[in-house]
Amino acid sequence: MVSSTHIDAAIDAIVAERNYASEKGVSFLGLVMNNVADTEMDRVRRVYLPLLERSGIKVWGIIPEKTEMRSPTGLEIKDILNAEVLACEDKLSEVIVEKYLIGAMTPDTALRYFRASPRKAVITGGDRPDICLVALETDTSLLLLTGNIRPSPLVLNRAQERGVPVLLVPYDTYTTVNMLQEIAGKIKYGDKKRIKLAKQMVAENVNWRELLKALQES
Repeated sequence: MVSSTHIDAAIDAIVAERNYASEKGVSFLGLVMNNVADTEMDRVRRVYLPLLERSGIKVWGIIPEKTEMRSPTGLEIKDILNAEVLACEDKLSEVIVEKYLIGAMTPDTALRYFRASPRKAVITGGDRPDICLVALETDTSLLLLTGNIRPSPLVLNRAQERGVPVLLVPYDTYTTVNMLQEIAGKIKYGDKKRIKLAKQMVAENVNWRELLKALQES
């Protein structure tokens, strides 16, 4: 079993699933905990593992959360939003977006706001060159310009200099934000980077050799 839920109630759910599998005659070999945040790791090891082991559930490994696995790339965002690329198309598959911020404030306020969030996508209109330029002075992965409003050449030139892709989105800001809520990075066929990272994380955090041995013996 693989569990990505790290709340206290998950322990009861995991035990119930094991009991149900056993009642149906299914061999239950144990559990791998996945996508555990750094802030949760101590509690998982200190509290959850002893509880699970006392319930007779073998834990084969704890895989930590990895931003690169869950955060979408610029290319994934471009495809979902049916966006037009205005700058740095060659960078889209490289940039990772960890957070979305809406630029609808004064430049001074925006600068403080943007500085606090690295590796972000800033959502604003092409008619807000002030916000665009402020975003480009901070750690911004992507500029999303909504409403099909094209920006000034000054913005595109600065984005090109900074290596920040600019996407022109056909939707309004509200619709764009709602669509972005559904995006999460996923391993797809041919995604060599995430496949390599996933293999590395399993190799480093899961007792996979013993798990394979248990599978062969079951």
